[in-house]
Amino acid sequence: MVKIGCLARFFNRYKDEVEFAKNNNFYFMQLWYDNRGLCLHKEDGDFINTINQYKFPTIIQ
Repeated sequence: MVKIGCLARFFNRYKDEVEFAKNNNFYFMQLWYDNRGLCLHKEDGDFINTINQYKFPTIIQ
């Protein structure tokens, strides 16, 4: 079976992006990583703990 994911938008909180992904039947979420680091909303603080807290499959690219 094909699994479809979505891209988390850095200007939204991770919590809101997980909710969007679940509500729209996505199986995973992709996060960008570039020369500035992990692209998540700045107020999310410790990114790894934030990602682990929601236990939603996430790919970091």
